[in-house]
Amino acid sequence: MDKKVLGISIGIAVIVIIIGVVLLTPNVQPIAVQKHHEKIGLVINTPNPAITLKDLDKVYSDASSTGIGRSNVYLFWNVIEPVKGEFNFTNSDILMSFNKKNDLKVTLFFSVINGETLGPFPNWIGKPSLSAIGEDRLTLLEVLGAPNSTFEVGERIYIGKEGRTKVLSVLGKLEYEHISSSAQSELNDVVKNIVTHNEARFVDYINNARPLTPRTHALELIPGIGKTYMKAILDQREKKKFASYADLQERVGLKEPIRHITDRILEEIAGQSRMNIFVKK
Repeated sequence: MDKKVLGISIGIAVIVIIIGVVLLTPNVQPIAVQKHHEKIGLVINTPNPAITLKDLDKVYSDASSTGIGRSNVYLFWNVIEPVKGEFNFTNSDILMSFNKKNDLKVTLFFSVINGETLGPFPNWIGKPSLSAIGEDRLTLLEVLGAPNSTFEVGERIYIGKEGRTKVLSVLGKLEYEHISSSAQSELNDVVKNIVTHNEARFVDYINNARPLTPRTHALELIPGIGKTYMKAILDQREKKKFASYADLQERVGLKEPIRHITDRILEEIAGQSRMNIFVKK
């Protein structure tokens, strides 16, 4: 089982948002503002024990006096509907009242942070898992994230049994057709990053690949490497082993080796190849 994985799709995430506070310093006279600017806003969080309603009222008042015209309010599903079918809009009503009091327009975000990160979600929907790819064996994995953990697409996370911080367990392997369409669309970039950051490993493969049959060499299975490039690679590596992707490209003329290796890995992950040379099942 791989010890490091790259996440390719987010199943659950708990977001901590810093409250943006705009305050006037004691020694600076406030500047009179004639109108609010709708494109300038304050990012806030819902009321919690760390801040009182009186404090939050002052934050809005001070911020509004500087000329902001908009507030971005994040509505979290787990707060609004903690129990299925039972809704609680108390916090959002409080925030909307402050916006109305200070004549601020509002942009609402529903369990979406910065248009990218999803969550948190209520406990009653279960614990959605993460789709991931093992960095070593390049197999697709289903991973259960730990509570209060945030994940980004392409993030490297440790899944070894000892020392896990963001993962509860590895649920098992996944087939390509069983991951979401969004995960499939992210897969190309994630694999490309793996190939890019593991240069020594894949260059070593180029340096040591052997014939698979009397008529087929393993190098020929990589898209873009036909008989001509295969022979050139074999001739050059006999003289001196390749040191990098750039060295391979310069000595053989094979352009974009990272892309070619990435394409082969994606074919194997999708089950489009009869023989795997990179993906370990």
